[in-house]
Amino acid sequence: MKRTILLTLAALLAVPLGASAQTVVHDPLLPSADTHVRGTNSVSSNYGSANYISVRATTSSNKRYAYLQFDVSSITDPITDVTLTLTLSEDIASARTASTLQLYGLTFANDTEALALGLETSLNYNNAPAPWGSGSSSASATDLLSTVALPVAGGTGSSAGTTFTFGSSSALISFLEAARLNPDLSIVTLVLTESTGQTTNGEIFFASKENTTYAGPTLTITTTAIPEPATVAALAGIAVLVRAAAFRRRRS
Repeated sequence: MKRTILLTLAALLAVPLGASAQTVVHDPLLPSADTHVRGTNSVSSNYGSANYISVRATTSSNKRYAYLQFDVSSITDPITDVTLTLTLSEDIASARTASTLQLYGLTFANDTEALALGLETSLNYNNAPAPWGSGSSSASATDLLSTVALPVAGGTGSSAGTTFTFGSSSALISFLEAARLNPDLSIVTLVLTESTGQTTNGEIFFASKENTTYAGPTLTITTTAIPEPATVAALAGIAVLVRAAAFRRRRS
């Protein structure tokens, strides 16, 4: 009997328990589409083929907002951490003041509606989802998902090639988890805005996915699998057998 118990324990311990609860940092996702929109004289222009995306806050109508879409359909396990990384494609302009880059999300009824935005073909300031443009859309904006500080010209991190990373937050994780759990919402749309108004020449430029000199935006997702029922059962079995063996040893 003792030999049988030991063999059973050995078999159960051979179950790959670690694999079922493994934390995985997935390869960075590249955007399926990215662009920016401009106010004033460019309200009907689309910049989906540009090698940069641009952001600028201003009190005038000459604002710029960037839109990114990522396909997260390959993510199947619960998301526990996520970062969005952008790379400056030009030095920060001397006309800029220090500000904060802000990340929001757009919520759609389904992927068809999200793709209908036509980021790389037809999205412009006039038809961009509110509140960043004047166009109408059934999309609703999330609360602020994450932020990153932007330096002034000449400061640390102001040169082309510098990367800026939106850190993980509960809001950002929840936004992506909602997409992961709904197959009809696997295309996530993120929007970049700025907190502080800038002058006319105070826009900031990041590399888009079309850029061949600097890396485009990347979304890095970390997941942790939930232990499968078989694993839980194996652990329970081990516990029962260990207790049984201990009980027999005390009686003998």
